[in-house]
Amino acid sequence: MMKKIFLLITFSLVMLGLSSCNNDDRFDWSPMKWRTETDVATSSAVNTISVPKEGGTFTFTCKNYSRIWLSNIAEKTATGNYDKHTETKDINNASISWMTASIKDNTLTVEIKPNDKEKRSAYVSVSAGNIFDSFRFYQE
Repeated sequence: MMKKIFLLITFSLVMLGLSSCNNDDRFDWSPMKWRTETDVATSSAVNTISVPKEGGTFTFTCKNYSRIWLSNIAEKTATGNYDKHTETKDINNASISWMTASIKDNTLTVEIKPNDKEKRSAYVSVSAGNIFDSFRFYQE
């Protein structure tokens, strides 16, 4: 009799445990949403920004993640690919010869120097945990 009661209680607890499980939203990483004053073309998977020859400063604020960090900066090389990667040792600051990217909390600031040579292109990748986004900059 005790064995039957023990089995019934064990079975009930197992069934209760299985039925109380639900989808865990901790692993549901929604895409980053940005607020900016800059014209951004989003026709592709990468946010694209046209930069004038004079350069400029571009600010992007992430609206749905409170803390973001830099992943890398990649510069387009003569091969036509983004081969020249600058891995970030400092998750808040990274630069190449003509571009500097910095992050404070949820705001990305990119400064681009004036260009008096040929067209150039680079991208900045950011992360907020297991979600990533990129900004590609084209300068005349």
